[in-house]
Amino acid sequence: SHNSDIEVFTERRVAKHTANAAYQVVSLPNGCDVGFVRHATNRRHFNVWSLKRSTGVATLVPNSLVIDTGPLNTPATNLMPHAAFSSDGQWGVVIARDTNPTVADRVIAFRTDASAPALDITATTPVSTTFFDGSCFFTSQFIVIGGSNGWYWTSASAPATLVALPVPNTTASNGVN
Repeated sequence: SHNSDIEVFTERRVAKHTANAAYQVVSLPNGCDVGFVRHATNRRHFNVWSLKRSTGVATLVPNSLVIDTGPLNTPATNLMPHAAFSSDGQWGVVIARDTNPTVADRVIAFRTDASAPALDITATTPVSTTFFDGSCFFTSQFIVIGGSNGWYWTSASAPATLVALPVPNTTASNGVN
């Protein structure tokens, strides 16, 4: 079935193109399409790739290689499918998950036009062993992502190591607030 976002054809905003289940990409307003690929020759290798629509040239994003260390390596991709993108399409963030349960998740930020090496922005304090697919989002100034030890943030225009985001106590109470 064809369930693509109609904006995939206008190229005015970030839109997922899923017309072909084997070729799912995200179309971005900066003229690039981004996808997550598994290498044909080494099935343990995964990358982020970028396609410039104006030229038809596809490029692997430098430093985006993820190598799975698990015993079975069964998923179609170890790059989680719910990546987040800035509204202008210049930046993307994706969670890298290993099938080896002793290996902690990583968070990778990348320029969607593949013009610069991807950055590992995984939080180091406090450490989260798992980041939640679908919890990552961009605001106009920040990247925010949920992990097993809370919420984290970094700059949306110059991503660096994620830092803990203090969240107020939201416990329900019947008392006076």
